[in-house]
Amino acid sequence: MNRIISLLQFLVLLVPTAALTQDFSSAVKIQAIGVTKINSMLNGTNVLVEISSHEIANGTPSHIDTAATRFTSCTNSRVPCSVVDDIAISVNGKKIFVPRSVFCDLADLDRGALLEGNSKGQMTLILWVGDAAEAYIARIDFDSTRVTRKRISSDLEQKELLQDTRYYIQSFDG
Repeated sequence: MNRIISLLQFLVLLVPTAALTQDFSSAVKIQAIGVTKINSMLNGTNVLVEISSHEIANGTPSHIDTAATRFTSCTNSRVPCSVVDDIAISVNGKKIFVPRSVFCDLADLDRGALLEGNSKGQMTLILWVGDAAEAYIARIDFDSTRVTRKRISSDLEQKELLQDTRYYIQSFDG
């Protein structure tokens, strides 16, 4: 009986929570080099996300050179490391502003998908990042005019946020 319970506990840890609650069959594999396009129609809105990335040499599979990636966003869960250079988002053919802080710390992306957001007009780009102990989920919320939020959580404990950044509009009238 103890062996069965241990096996069930292992399987629960193995399957990410989101996989049980949402359908990510439309997730796109992110290229390590070049531009990956994720296109989706969400509530009658055409959304296109373009993720640009390049590789950084960080050793071999048997020996990760952490000094080579010390000042990068590499998770060192992959060889070579793949760093995100830019994320461009277009809503109904119009590009929206994406702050650099949305993508400058992302590396080793695996998959990405577009989802309808929690409120009307909101959309979410979800990215699966890294591998094994370095795996995490990045959720980038936006509407037709701007990015509104970026959330980071562990791949194993997705409801507990590790980072929560909100973006606001500021106007300076002189």
